[in-house]
Amino acid sequence: MITDLRSKLDRLASEKPKAQAKVKHDISSALGAELVEGANGGYILRRVRYAYGAIYGEYTVENIEKAFDLEEKLLFLDTETTGLGSVACPFLIGLAYFTEEHLVLEQYFMRDVDDESAVLEDIVSKFSGMTVVSYNGKCFDVPLIKARCTINAINYGKFAQKQTDLLHLSRRIWKKRLENCKLTTIEEEILRLTREDDIPGSVIPEMYKRYLDTGRSDEMQQVIEHNESDVVSMSVLLGKLIRIEDDPCGQLDNIADVMHLGEYYYGKGDCQRANTCFAQVLRASKNPLEQYNAMKYLSFIHKKNRNYPDAVLLWQRMDRLSLGAVLPLVELAKYYEHTEKNIPKAMECSRRGLANARASGSKDMIKELEIRIQRLDRKMRKV
Repeated sequence: MITDLRSKLDRLASEKPKAQAKVKHDISSALGAELVEGANGGYILRRVRYAYGAIYGEYTVENIEKAFDLEEKLLFLDTETTGLGSVACPFLIGLAYFTEEHLVLEQYFMRDVDDESAVLEDIVSKFSGMTVVSYNGKCFDVPLIKARCTINAINYGKFAQKQTDLLHLSRRIWKKRLENCKLTTIEEEILRLTREDDIPGSVIPEMYKRYLDTGRSDEMQQVIEHNESDVVSMSVLLGKLIRIEDDPCGQLDNIADVMHLGEYYYGKGDCQRANTCFAQVLRASKNPLEQYNAMKYLSFIHKKNRNYPDAVLLWQRMDRLSLGAVLPLVELAKYYEHTEKNIPKAMECSRRGLANARASGSKDMIKELEIRIQRLDRKMRKV
């Protein structure tokens, strides 16, 4: 009986239906792409060439490496993923690079998530050693690709060792003026380019899941176009940003942007470039607040360089421009006390500053000026 039971179990095991092979939907022809098959697997590759001089918003596509004599090779990168976090899969990786005649866009599309290894191996092999240019890619795209390489036992080696993130560069200039610094906002406000029928990035993971179920290409065509716009826009934006770096006042037509960039340079200790920006604001702005702030930073630069005559003139102008301001009177009081040794003049500025501080309710400045006045009073008694 035991033998009969064992025979039946063996027969049932042998009759167990085999799992069906996963169907991969080939939409390469619908995407204007090709199916790449190799020893390590396959994927869909779409390649588009942009001729230099092609119009893009108010700008043109150009060879950035050649235009600015860059020695490094640039690689523009953007991904579309199945979600967020390291468990997400970058099912579409858009990459663009310069050749002698074109900006070449290559989009690596995974028919299913198990195409990932083939895509990552080929990308790492082809593009290692190049400087990756992205938009928030330092925080998301590049770490994700490297994490997925690790999961797939792929040595990413020199891939994306050097990076430039255009989001951080854009925030230097436009963060205070624009509602946000999303790439689409930068396109519309700076590059003067409006996307037609674009999709929000938040819906892309669900669109890919529907593609895996149905094999339909229409939504994936929208995703492909969205990714293409992201990558090409980055190449145009980089040219704009490099020119701003070289000539901020000549390239920025909004004086608020010049002011914000000057504040960035000042914070980084680049007083020469900061001085150029603030001087331009002072010449061109009709806004009293912008003028006041430009004079404030310029006066601090002069003070740092011990150029006291110009610093004093600016503090005096600030005092006249903004009646009730405390800062210029404090700075003048310091100058007259410690540099000119003119105690009566220092006392006059301190008392005016204290009155302004009390009117504005600035407790810290009130205390500082009260202490200063007490010290100056002691000095005057000794004279």
